[in-house]
Amino acid sequence: MAYSRRKKKIGTTYAAVGAAVRSVLYIPASKERVLEKAMTLTADALIFDLEDAVSPDAKAGARAIMRAALLNGNFGARHKIVRINGFDTPWGRDD
Repeated sequence: MAYSRRKKKIGTTYAAVGAAVRSVLYIPASKERVLEKAMTLTADALIFDLEDAVSPDAKAGARAIMRAALLNGNFGARHKIVRINGFDTPWGRDD
């Protein structure tokens, strides 16, 4: 199957339309240093994990760290995905 190399403007960045996602990096949303490092890596998609990668006592802080990183970080045109806690947990609605 052939994939398009067209670019589509999404917000302030451009993303490949129909491009294959070859590499995905899971990042614990509570680790500022890891979030900074992720800006320099070449993964096609980044998953910011608020669920299993963050301890219960760090979830509120992780939300704030991740939000700031997404608003101010330079992650480029990669896919940015946020993995949230289930709505049946104490943290799901806040995520």
